[in-house]
Amino acid sequence: MSLTIERDLSALRERGLYRSLTIFSGVDFASNDFLGLAHSPRIRAEVSAYLAAGGALGSTGSRLVSGESHQIRAAEKELAEMFLVPATLFFGSGYLANLGVTGALATPESEFFSDAHNHASLIDGMRLSRAKISVFRHGDLDHLQELLKRSSAGRKIVVTESIFSMDGDGPDLLRLKSMVNNAGAFLILDEAHATGVMGKTGRGCAEGVDFDFGRTFIVHTCGKALGGYGAFVATSAGLRDLLINRARSFIFSTAPTGVQVVQTLAAVRQVLREPELIHALRRNVESLRPRVAGAAGHILSILMPGNERVLAAAEILNKNGLFVKAIRSPTVREGRERLRVTVKSFHTEAQLMRLAELLHQVAR
Repeated sequence: MSLTIERDLSALRERGLYRSLTIFSGVDFASNDFLGLAHSPRIRAEVSAYLAAGGALGSTGSRLVSGESHQIRAAEKELAEMFLVPATLFFGSGYLANLGVTGALATPESEFFSDAHNHASLIDGMRLSRAKISVFRHGDLDHLQELLKRSSAGRKIVVTESIFSMDGDGPDLLRLKSMVNNAGAFLILDEAHATGVMGKTGRGCAEGVDFDFGRTFIVHTCGKALGGYGAFVATSAGLRDLLINRARSFIFSTAPTGVQVVQTLAAVRQVLREPELIHALRRNVESLRPRVAGAAGHILSILMPGNERVLAAAEILNKNGLFVKAIRSPTVREGRERLRVTVKSFHTEAQLMRLAELLHQVAR
């Protein structure tokens, strides 16, 4: 390794920013497997049946070359029906979906209006598009309204998440819909942390909100509550065609595999058929709420400013058998370092009590 690279790594260590790959052990309070579907026997059986019947392991190419199949077409049609939307389109991952949607929609006359806490994949997609980006204060729809009124852009695009990955909060979607419609804007809504767990039946925070899909993209990722990998975008048939023709992360990526498709469909079916999964998650959230300040949903942020402090706190929880990750700057703003805790449907009351006890201990 060159001396300059070693200096770079040493500087990261000195600032408490060095990262390494770890295999977690203990009670899972860190992953996004909110419903335990990553280990679902039912989903495993459906994937096994697909493989036993001779299903292909790989998709062999991009959708526009050799990766298109009757299976993926049927799956996208079924997902559209299950999510009560006009059309869907699979992507290899949520990151690729957000890159693709932002890039496909942007033109030289476009202006993005982006929540200050949007995920890196949305930020990267907007930057790569080279369109103008205006950032509104996190969750501040009044500020968004001001920016929209001031803008003379030929195409206005509002970009936000329904549940933010670090804070666990989200915007008022009914008000947001009205603002977007009045401005004649497009909306990109990332449902990554809501898919499978939010809404009346797990279809996400947008469930029951009558969005104009001729101007809306809703991104659902499959690697969190659905327990697999990949993503699908819900939109109109016309905007789906736009993605096929202009989303570079779709055009130039190998198509999702048959295993991904089978797993995704099986997971969505299980969520819709077994509402007790979501009920169990919500019961656990309610159980934790009075014990931990700020425990309003399935994602909790325990603020502990300073990289060294938050790392030490995470180490205490890990040594006590609870797997929790420290989130450091620059992933979050300096001074906003935190423990990110995720509640699951399968946590026991004893595990939740132990978590609350240890969080109080490390917060002192």
